[in-house]
Amino acid sequence: MALLEQIKRTNVPFKLENGEAFDIRPSNMDDAGMACFASRKLFPGEVILRVQNPVANVITTNFRKEVCAWCYFYDFGSILKFKLTTSRGRGVAWFCSETCKLSWMNQLSEPEWCAILSFEDGLARVGKANESLPEGSCLEAEIETAWENARLEGERITTSRKEKPNRMPKQATLPSLVDVDDARFLLSAVLSFYRTPDSLQQVLRMVPTLQPYSSSRITLHHHIAIYHYLLSVLPIESPILSFITPAHLMAVVTRDAGNSFGIWDQALAGQELFAYSLYPTASFFNHSCDPNVVKERSGRQYTFKASMEISPGSELNISYLGGSEKILICQERQDRLLKAWIRPHLWQNGCIRKDQSNRRHAMLRYVQTLTADLGWPPEEMARTQKNKATEYHLGLLKAKLAKYRAQLLEPTTKSSGGGTGFDVQKAGDARVCLIGFPSVGKSTLLSKMTNTVSEVAAYEFTTLTAIPGVIEYKGARIQLLDLPGIVEGASGGRGRGRQVVSTAKTSDLIVMMLDATKSSEQRRLLEIELDAVGIRLNRTKPDVVFKQKAAGGVTINATVKLTKLDEKAIKTILAGYKIHNCDVMIREDITVDELIDVLIGTRKYVPCLYVFNKIDAISLEQVDKLARQDHSMVISCEVGLNLDQLVEKIWDSIGLVKVYTKKRGQHPDLKDPICMRKGATIEDVCLGIHRSLVPNFKYALVWVCLSQSPRNGKNIECALGKIIQIFASRSESRAESHRG
Repeated sequence: MALLEQIKRTNVPFKLENGEAFDIRPSNMDDAGMACFASRKLFPGEVILRVQNPVANVITTNFRKEVCAWCYFYDFGSILKFKLTTSRGRGVAWFCSETCKLSWMNQLSEPEWCAILSFEDGLARVGKANESLPEGSCLEAEIETAWENARLEGERITTSRKEKPNRMPKQATLPSLVDVDDARFLLSAVLSFYRTPDSLQQVLRMVPTLQPYSSSRITLHHHIAIYHYLLSVLPIESPILSFITPAHLMAVVTRDAGNSFGIWDQALAGQELFAYSLYPTASFFNHSCDPNVVKERSGRQYTFKASMEISPGSELNISYLGGSEKILICQERQDRLLKAWIRPHLWQNGCIRKDQSNRRHAMLRYVQTLTADLGWPPEEMARTQKNKATEYHLGLLKAKLAKYRAQLLEPTTKSSGGGTGFDVQKAGDARVCLIGFPSVGKSTLLSKMTNTVSEVAAYEFTTLTAIPGVIEYKGARIQLLDLPGIVEGASGGRGRGRQVVSTAKTSDLIVMMLDATKSSEQRRLLEIELDAVGIRLNRTKPDVVFKQKAAGGVTINATVKLTKLDEKAIKTILAGYKIHNCDVMIREDITVDELIDVLIGTRKYVPCLYVFNKIDAISLEQVDKLARQDHSMVISCEVGLNLDQLVEKIWDSIGLVKVYTKKRGQHPDLKDPICMRKGATIEDVCLGIHRSLVPNFKYALVWVCLSQSPRNGKNIECALGKIIQIFASRSESRAESHRG
């Protein structure tokens, strides 16, 4: 019988564990092969299928020492401690625990173990590269001829080994260009055929394809080389040799493409592919960009669940895209599928998500899918008891969500320049932004405190762009920015809210305007929107020094006892951001969220003043309660109550200090101070006068309460009311005499 006839698909029906949930029959889409169809109504979260052991699997060479051969546990680059070796010391498999090691060994019989040892020892011999292999695609007749010649050569190898057992065939060395992962994958399939005879029938039930050979003739010659290598290195008396035939290997090769499941890391949101496995009973779920079935992996087991309510007769689909591919737009998804999967015409003209495929929408769906797939929606996180076991998983989830939300909030296209902009040039000594819901009195406050007139009306969204004003107080010019009212969901772009809250990142102080007649829920909603774009209110930057390096691994040092996270959690989060070489110095007891903020590096820590307007409409008891809250002020713009105290509070919250300059031989200039932020140094004062003073700085004299101090360097801090005289080199005497 011809080889291609032997590997044709058989029509023997499957006997599935949960077969009453669906049946397998030809797909409704042309040339899509077989598909799964719901045999009854399925409900969200219902288990459709569970598969335990793959027929064939391999851990890629780069990850063999880091991924458990039994449960696929991955410890972010750490070499696993438990391993099996050959008598010559070559590693066979690595494991995360002794239990996994024993489980892996218990599935193997003595002939299988001997076959694996012989296979691995044979890889120690370095083979030469294949010489002048022809390129191009193969026709069916050429495939038949090549494998028939390979079969005859295989018989000669077997005969020669029996006649001369001490002589090693030349095919016992694998050519250097042959993929070792392919060889291990085919060996694992042969061992499964020997161990479980029904596994071959499971493979033959799948639809074959000659796609691996139709795209490359070299692949055909490499598979033949693997076939001859297995016949040459396995023990000649092994019963497994009878399963090493062209028909057995071709049965796997023609089903591997498009049917094997990639084993991706779970903690890094599917960014590293370290293994792939063939599960025949799970291979009939076709691809859809809008799937109704999700797959979950736990060790070697895959569980398929309905992600929505599915009516009887509906086709059950999963997504073949993993990791960051889920956020691709329509054309990018098609290009990726075209490159990696067979029968690409099935989705090139019929993508379900084609009308929805802008990147932001895809990213948002991915974030929602991520939380659903992991089983950690925010409500469940809130209900979860926090302990050492759950903190680790909660930390992983927080890191992933922070990463993808940050990508979601990044603008996908550059502005075309049309429309009214929100960018206002920063002016004065400090900037204060007014943020709040519509009609809380922001424009009225701007008009009352500055000379700027902002449109005021008795309807919402009166202000449609950023309107600046200036507060002159204690010699300082403070820019007050009236931003349009925002709505819930502003951080996601609703109501141009992303532009509004992003403008607040440039401020030195945020004044959150709240309506005293409404509930405290308004404050919580505004804090959520600002937190979503990376603005941290009334918090200081974590005292953590983080420095990436080219090599050397992760080094973590802490000067305090860490009670909210441990070293393993830190390394896990670092690996989630693909950071494998860095130095981390922690000087305070930080949380997982604070560590994530440090890694992202774009967080803005801004003081916030909560201003409750319209207090003339509530009782004195309510006013007293609001006024006693931290970082809060109560005012009434309508009747002008407490506005002077609000200006003083803004001054204190910004933390400005006044510095007076003195010219040589003259009295200090107490009418024109320089306003600096608390913590500013003499160098900052020099920059405030003229940037050319810094490279030519010699020394400065500083007076406090008219008491002369010694000469000071440019790193000394400035305090309120200090008088400073700066001395520069002669070449900059003009700049010095300009201010003092």
